Amino acid sequence: MKSSQKLFEKLSELRHKNQVSFHVPGHKFGRGLSELLAKQALSLESLDYTEIPGTDNLHAPEGVILTAQDEAARIFGALETQFLVGGTTSGILGAILGTVPRGAKLILPRDAHKSVLSAVLLGGIEPVFVMPEIDKTAGISLGLSADKVQEAVRRHPDAAAVLVTYPNYEGVACDLRTIIKLAHYHGLIVIVDEAHGSHLGLSRDLPETALSLGADLAVQSTHKTLTSLTQSSMLHYGTERGLSLKPRISAYLSMVQSSSPSYPLMLSLELAAGHYETKGPEEMQRLMALIDGFYKSAVSMGYKFMHDQMSWPEGFSFDKTRLVISGCDLGIGGYQLYEALEMDGVIGEYATPLYVVLIPSIVSEASDFDRLTSSLSRIAETASPPSKPADSFKFIVPNLKVTELPIRGASAEQALWAEQERIPLSEAKGRIAADFLIPYPPGIPLLVPGEMISEEVLRIVLSDLGIQHKVNGLTDGRFAVLKAFR
Repeated sequence: MKSSQKLFEKLSELRHKNQVSFHVPGHKFGRGLSELLAKQALSLESLDYTEIPGTDNLHAPEGVILTAQDEAARIFGALETQFLVGGTTSGILGAILGTVPRGAKLILPRDAHKSVLSAVLLGGIEPVFVMPEIDKTAGISLGLSADKVQEAVRRHPDAAAVLVTYPNYEGVACDLRTIIKLAHYHGLIVIVDEAHGSHLGLSRDLPETALSLGADLAVQSTHKTLTSLTQSSMLHYGTERGLSLKPRISAYLSMVQSSSPSYPLMLSLELAAGHYETKGPEEMQRLMALIDGFYKSAVSMGYKFMHDQMSWPEGFSFDKTRLVISGCDLGIGGYQLYEALEMDGVIGEYATPLYVVLIPSIVSEASDFDRLTSSLSRIAETASPPSKPADSFKFIVPNLKVTELPIRGASAEQALWAEQERIPLSEAKGRIAADFLIPYPPGIPLLVPGEMISEEVLRIVLSDLGIQHKVNGLTDGRFAVLKAFR
């Protein structure tokens, strides 16, 4: 009987479709990784080693891994850096668990990534949720405001740390400078989830890096916007106070990461750091020029870029390489636009009913933007614009964000261990969640175990979001709730 190789067949099929990547990872099918290896007639699989004499040990580095990490720290402006083979998720887990004692408080945005909430649950940490600012025109989260963080610190002076997402999935960068200053004034550690910002240091036209702004700890998904392999990330120590936590953070990292770390992943991090330093600035300048030309072409066709529609509070900015584009004035919804691009072999990162998120990188090429522009032109030509474009832009904007903090009916740990039942989500109003409810991408929970299921959450999930997105936790329209708590 012939063995099934469905995954291999699917990935091979995709590679032969000549698709253009406007999604992560940032190496874009190996660009930026393969050049050096090709010169040495090597492949990543030929370098798949383990801990033998000379290869060092990620969890107790003394040789080549330590040297590679030290070089990365120098390049990215950290005091010290640790390579991660469990993605930014592992770095977030290690940073939070090693910083916030069990039972202590962590101030964090309500739209933090699942990994942050997982750390809170694993560490028995008390979350102090802060609602992010929401741009009402675009329905996009702007992130934390310094005023709301200040209010949270006033109400919880015993908090141990503040976690900030910077930038967010749509490329919005909050006023991190002010948040760090006020947090440090009150003696709090600042942890920055900089998963989508490993490239920011390559241009003055981009938001400043978390490290340059004084973050104690910053975790970057080097694979998302630079050129390392998926699941490879870096944890940077930005201050002496942050570095003082390294022994405890390292202990947690050894628990949440494999004891047999991937050498191809670590090697890709070293190569990505070298690429960043030697070629990155020039490639970023070229990318920004490509984006500028693409922007002008797309606007002339009738497309809108969401960042242009938004109102920016003082101190906020956005990542110009994160393309958040809408065809609503052409009568094209976000999901429709994503699918139309996909039919032309142009694959974006994700869509909402209003817009599509496209993620180029420093190794994206002019031909990629040519394909994207041609596809958008064809789509625009066949579109049926509404009679009142300005009105349609506002009409189509659904609120896909939770606007009020959910009511907690049980702790997350209680919810996970309590007796559960799966019921239709449409019948779950007022019940207590026994699982995470997470649209993916972007991986930001609408519900955390122990929270009451509100009418707002039901509306969001049972709208187009639940139809078009993969919503983790939801299976055949059913969701896990607690039996004992009603």
